[in-house]
Amino acid sequence: MFDNLQNVRYMVEGSYKKLKSYYYYDKTLLYIKMNIVEFEADEKFKDKLEMLAKNLFEDNREYFEELKKQVKFCVLPKTFKSINSDTGLIRGNVDKNKKISKVNFTIELPVELLILDLMWTLFVKKIYTEHQGDFIYSHAGQFKKGVFNKEEDLIAGIDFKSNRCFEPYFQCYTKWRNKAIDSAMETCKNENTVMISLDLKSFYYYIDFDFRDFAKLFNNDERYTKIEFITSIISDIYTKYTELVVKYKKGIKKSVGKSVFPIGLISPLILRDIALEGVDNSIKKGLSPKYYGRYVDDMLIVVGTGPIEYISTEEIIENILVKKRILNTKNTKGEYEFFVEPSVKLQGEKVNCFYFERGKENILLDVYYKKIKRNSSEANLLPDIDVLSDSFNGRAYTMNSTDDSMKIRNLEFMESDNYNATLFINGLKRILKNASYDKQYMVNYLIDIVNFYSGSQAVEFSNTWRTIFELLILCKDKDRANTFYLNVKKEIETLSFDYIEEDEIYSKKKQTILNKLKRSLLLKLDISIGLAVALDYDRGKLKKHKILGRKIRQANMLSHNMVSFPLINYSMDDSINEIPLINMNLNAILSDVTIRKKIFKLDDEKICWSPRFIHLHELYFCVFYFTIGSNNKFVRDDNDSIFNRYVRMNCLSEKIPNPIIYDEEKIFEELNIARKDVVITEQCDKKNTKVGLVNTKINEDEVIDILLHPAKGITVNKKQSLYKILNAAKEEKVKYLVFPEFYMPALWLSDIGNFSKQYGITVVTGLQYIACNDRVFNTVCVIASTCGKTYFKNMIPLIREKNYYAPEERMELAALGYVSKNPSKPTYYMVNNGKEKFSTILCFEFTDIASRLIMKGEVDFLCVPQLNRDTNYFSSIVESAARDLHTLVVQANTSKYGDSRVTGPYKTDFKDILKIKGGENDSLIVGELEVKALQRFQNSYYGDFEKQVKKCLACTKVRTVSDLSKKCRSCLDKKGKIKGLPPNWN
Repeated sequence: MFDNLQNVRYMVEGSYKKLKSYYYYDKTLLYIKMNIVEFEADEKFKDKLEMLAKNLFEDNREYFEELKKQVKFCVLPKTFKSINSDTGLIRGNVDKNKKISKVNFTIELPVELLILDLMWTLFVKKIYTEHQGDFIYSHAGQFKKGVFNKEEDLIAGIDFKSNRCFEPYFQCYTKWRNKAIDSAMETCKNENTVMISLDLKSFYYYIDFDFRDFAKLFNNDERYTKIEFITSIISDIYTKYTELVVKYKKGIKKSVGKSVFPIGLISPLILRDIALEGVDNSIKKGLSPKYYGRYVDDMLIVVGTGPIEYISTEEIIENILVKKRILNTKNTKGEYEFFVEPSVKLQGEKVNCFYFERGKENILLDVYYKKIKRNSSEANLLPDIDVLSDSFNGRAYTMNSTDDSMKIRNLEFMESDNYNATLFINGLKRILKNASYDKQYMVNYLIDIVNFYSGSQAVEFSNTWRTIFELLILCKDKDRANTFYLNVKKEIETLSFDYIEEDEIYSKKKQTILNKLKRSLLLKLDISIGLAVALDYDRGKLKKHKILGRKIRQANMLSHNMVSFPLINYSMDDSINEIPLINMNLNAILSDVTIRKKIFKLDDEKICWSPRFIHLHELYFCVFYFTIGSNNKFVRDDNDSIFNRYVRMNCLSEKIPNPIIYDEEKIFEELNIARKDVVITEQCDKKNTKVGLVNTKINEDEVIDILLHPAKGITVNKKQSLYKILNAAKEEKVKYLVFPEFYMPALWLSDIGNFSKQYGITVVTGLQYIACNDRVFNTVCVIASTCGKTYFKNMIPLIREKNYYAPEERMELAALGYVSKNPSKPTYYMVNNGKEKFSTILCFEFTDIASRLIMKGEVDFLCVPQLNRDTNYFSSIVESAARDLHTLVVQANTSKYGDSRVTGPYKTDFKDILKIKGGENDSLIVGELEVKALQRFQNSYYGDFEKQVKKCLACTKVRTVSDLSKKCRSCLDKKGKIKGLPPNWN
């Protein structure tokens, strides 16, 4: 397998991409992330990859022996504990004087060996699961679909082209936890139920792993024989790590030829599942549980049980786990060991049992399930909209009491909630991104945040450092960032092992490990601020942080979701390496055509080594910014070209279908109008046709003011209001969301695209004026959510300029020195998602009868964003269009003038599905578009009508009754609310 150098290069480069992607998302081992950054920043980066490939090709042991000599370990805190012995004393603040009680020993080794470790992991996973099947009980470290295929060959059978490797942590964890809860809720309907939560004790350190026994599992598979050279290197790394750590860490066995699992390597993600497979099977066979699942070393078991007389955790463990020979009885140290694998022990203090009686209302599960739904913001693309109306301390601290009465005598203690504190900070970052705000307004939040992360909490919650620095840099608070940095540094320097647990470290080695821990934390602190400074070098105070930031940006390992414009950090223009990537000035970029076309031209080399997936809508927006204003109109690459780039960039299968099935321009020569018909794949999980109409106030003066002063159009208050509307649309499960003209800032389109893609909601909105020097554009945007036959969700942005500017609008812009032009050939988009067809007409365009004509018999509904004071005139057009086009009209106007409505071709009593005007607050009004009923009516109308005419001709009653009002009432008064089709409708 390694006798072809080209193949080895291919595997080495592919493994490096996956390695880089894995640590890009990792929030804990920042020193490994930085090692990868340094590796790639080296001008000999590609030479190093070539050298690794060449030495693998040549089986050069000397090369790898030199690398193995560089294997070391880092020390990081694991847990802190309070030293306050008086539990009866209730303090007015949280305990920020906690001490380190446990530490973790994590491996440090050259990037070349990390690459080799990941490559070997891929090989082992493929070979082992083909022999033994997948790890059905393990939910951690799951590989993405497509990483492996049915090809037996290890090169052809593994995807080495892309950076895809593991499924996101939160998805795997959520699935594991929710399955257990769902199972418990279902089981307790019919029988008493116990849910048991187990945690293995120091599993990575206690495991006694033997690579010699491991080889026997592969049944002499020749593919495993071919990777024995790499296996020997991985085995040596494990052995070297074990030999280093055993000198300092208590409790590790010194077995010859056996090793523990190094924390920080990727291979243990597979080996731990293999090592625990016997334990997993013993639980499944011994208990026949309703559910069993494991996430790393956390286990959840759900079993039905008879009545338990004396309910206690001890009794449940004895009756269910010990008697069934899952666990041995407690050893002399009071520990439970697994029967089939005594080296695997339980963390006694972390055993929890939940008992639910049959048929009773189990409130715990209901309440917990609802809380999970509320807190699932890791996967939630919408920020917390209430962060700026709430206090940080109100979220970051939890007060405990014996009941909910909040009587002083029932207060017990107050504790810090880093999870909610981090959510709050991330919410602030997302609200402030690409938004203008009063800096003074943020001061109190920043003060509270820095105070929260002080004392021992400054170190205990070290994984939040990066997030805090990013917020401070976003707020341009350089001084506070420096103060926070110095405060954390001081806390690190004062750390001690005075309260370290006895079974952690050999006493003679404590000082050595403490010094090593301090160095590791100081390095992590520098990397944390370097990751933030990568977004804006000017915010870095120390030269070393700016150097780190430049290297991080060069490797694209910074926070991509903080960058103002999608993909701009992949630009081939070197100037992008010198300017801030956050809160960028759109007008400044668009005003210079040369700069714009350079900045938005992507560098293939950066794309090649991207640590993350490039989304299709990001490419569309990049093309939009690249081409805006070209030849005085918007120019767009053809959709096939964009999609093919998307496929190539992400090394996807060429069999993946383009979500745009059909894209063709139809020219109506006699009207001098064009219509681009775009057929896309159906939206995801939307069986209804609910439309959300946004009722919001937009003033003409405000629109002009935003053109002159763009920052006024991207205020934090406006962003909060927008996200409230998006949240409401998500909760109401609308399929289409329609905003008025001039509502949306172009800077926020990418975030709206993420929302649309995730929740399957198509957004129609007018954009705020976009200025390119003296040329101004009034635009409308359709963000169409799509979902193809693959598991990729996408969205397609369709942006066009207004075809007919209102005369008053053009004159007002001219008075300000801005040029606005009607396109030489007006063009409209018509979107067909397989279920409904719709189009957009922007304000004054609605007055053009020809523009409406090209929609006749073609659309199921028509969206009309507008800022229009002449509501009487437009009201007549709406009602006329609804009848003439026999379609639903969704008109979104400013609440100041009103007449926002959904009107259909119905009888007078039914024509307005909804209608609204006024109100100070922004709101969402939801209505149902009865598209299917209209379609059925239209398809059968002419046939039904002709049948009725024939029936009347054959009816003799008409000829015998002179009074028409008495004739055939059942025929003349047809039931139903839909009006008949207009002439020449087809």
